[in-house]
Amino acid sequence: DSLAELALDLRWSWNHATDQVWRQLDPALWAITHNPWVVLQTVSRDQIKWVLDDPAFRKHVDEMVQTRRNAAKAPAWFQHTYSDSLLTFALFHTRRRVDGSSGRSIGSLGPRRGRTYESRPSKGRGSGD
Repeated sequence: DSLAELALDLRWSWNHATDQVWRQLDPALWAITHNPWVVLQTVSRDQIKWVLDDPAFRKHVDEMVQTRRNAAKAPAWFQHTYSDSLLTFALFHTRRRVDGSSGRSIGSLGPRRGRTYESRPSKGRGSGD
């Protein structure tokens, strides 16, 4: 649904174009949390239906969803700046061990899907060894 798509888009953390949507659903909760997902999960389904039945509100939501989708499809800074690069993405995350210490860093580079590498931290701080 369109509200969930907007709520889960992390751009809300720096782009406040959707703030009015969440404020209209529950002004008090929005004032406390400023978290679209919390508002969407807390507000009653009846309230959501009532607000979405307003044609102006619905049009505004639909326009924001379309704007978000267009932005997601558009080339970003890296594609503009390095348009000749073979590197299409870089993804890194760290696995945590059960004891909370750092595990291995997992990364993926470049246009080849499925090509990953793993690095183990050196012995010492955060290695758990």
